[in-house]
Amino acid sequence: MRRWQALGRFIGEHLMVIVPAGVAIGIAFPALLLPVKPLVPTLFAVMTLQNSLSNDLRSMAVALRRPAALVVTILMVHVAMPLATFCVASLVFGADSPTVAGVILEYSVPIGASTVMWIGMFAGELALGLSTLLLSTLISPVTIPATLQLLVGTTVEIDAPGMMANMAYMVAIPALVSTVFNELSH
Repeated sequence: MRRWQALGRFIGEHLMVIVPAGVAIGIAFPALLLPVKPLVPTLFAVMTLQNSLSNDLRSMAVALRRPAALVVTILMVHVAMPLATFCVASLVFGADSPTVAGVILEYSVPIGASTVMWIGMFAGELALGLSTLLLSTLISPVTIPATLQLLVGTTVEIDAPGMMANMAYMVAIPALVSTVFNELSH
């Protein structure tokens, strides 16, 4: 167990190097990581499960009773970021460039499941993070097409049921299981 905890501390202390290196390896050598691609959703589910073990129903209720932080975060992710991205991408690539639509799409996606990992590592408000993640995912089948239509006049189809199923598997179910386990075991 000590070795496992030591490994976790080492990874946590070196994330500023590990994450960019992992992204660079993935971009430079995609075939190298292709065999582990099917494991990614399960790895996110395990991360969510582990990082949600300290969550309880009281924390969730507190997070939902004070929705200002949740609303501000949703507005930042689904309004401010895509709008700022549109402005910068239009300046860099030209307003009519198809790259602008791609960059806006990238910055319009819902809050990622890795958010739970970062919140857990840096002792953030897990209940608020989980609530924001779930709400962001629920509204994204509407916000992504609307954002692209409003900013660049482009439409995109979203597999909403598939997205919801993936987020349920990677976030909602592991978080619920962890919360229930925490409530029952104290």
